[in-house]
Amino acid sequence: MTYHGRVLGQVASGINNIFHVRVAAEQAEPSVEPGATIECRIMGKVLGGRQPVPDYAYNPLAPGDWVTIAVDEHTPRQGWILERRPRTSAIRRWNRKRQAPQTIAANIDRLAAVGSFAAPPFRPRFLDRLLLCGELGDTDPVLIINKDDLGSTPAIDRRLDAYRAMGYAVITCSAATGSGMAALRDLLARDSLVAVVGQSGVGKSALLNRLEPAQPRAEGALSRKYDRGAHTTRYGEVVATAAGALVIDTPGIRELEIADIEPHELRLWYRDFLPYVEQCEFPGCLCENEPGCAVRAALTRGEIHRDRHRGYLRVLAELKEAVAARR
Repeated sequence: MTYHGRVLGQVASGINNIFHVRVAAEQAEPSVEPGATIECRIMGKVLGGRQPVPDYAYNPLAPGDWVTIAVDEHTPRQGWILERRPRTSAIRRWNRKRQAPQTIAANIDRLAAVGSFAAPPFRPRFLDRLLLCGELGDTDPVLIINKDDLGSTPAIDRRLDAYRAMGYAVITCSAATGSGMAALRDLLARDSLVAVVGQSGVGKSALLNRLEPAQPRAEGALSRKYDRGAHTTRYGEVVATAAGALVIDTPGIRELEIADIEPHELRLWYRDFLPYVEQCEFPGCLCENEPGCAVRAALTRGEIHRDRHRGYLRVLAELKEAVAARR
């Protein structure tokens, strides 16, 4: 085979080690159409000789990754990935089944953490984990709570107010009625690439269908027995909306474990803990049950939500287990 020179592109989707890469307009060769989608495979076991594909990584590439490719001269819609460019941000989780870190989306400007008021139930601890992934991934998270037509509760309202007090933007909306969609559309228009992430059944695909009705995506039904959604989106994919925004639609997540952080660092990534952590009596305080803990004192005064701290303790326990397993 013979190939064109190096061309810059962005991974739009990937499954079974076959990646669809969209050629960048500003760095396409004359013989390669800007915006064309090229079906690619990784050439060899390294990316550009400088970025080895780790044996322990669940996926070497994710939607949003910028890559250098070589396009087949005789089959211009096929090529090879030579190099992954450095990432500016990444949303990652720990894949328990494969015991490896898994990148959900890369090079995004914003993480849209999607939940629902009901059907499936509002799950703030899961949202806390999504927000944590956004903070760790060097991107600005925003909360999108779908299905406001099903009604809220005082407990949900208090929790959403707590998120707003931490500085998180919160958008309540309904894909069914269209309420709040203008605010969501405006939010997406501010950024170049947004990853839409949430549990199965919260309505991510339904929201995208509201935003881009010309390209409908499959929407899943809710399990009556377990009150949770079934997977309808099988893999992450970069899609364009009518407003011109690029969005990464991701498969629903049922369990979200945190990767890439040590237990003693965890408290530093909770916005509501930050005003207090420097006041803890012991520098190595984990804000668990240590004496003189300023975070626990703030918890007692009602300045930190109790359930949010309980969720923090659960993540802390998982990180400790992971450290013990590595020894």
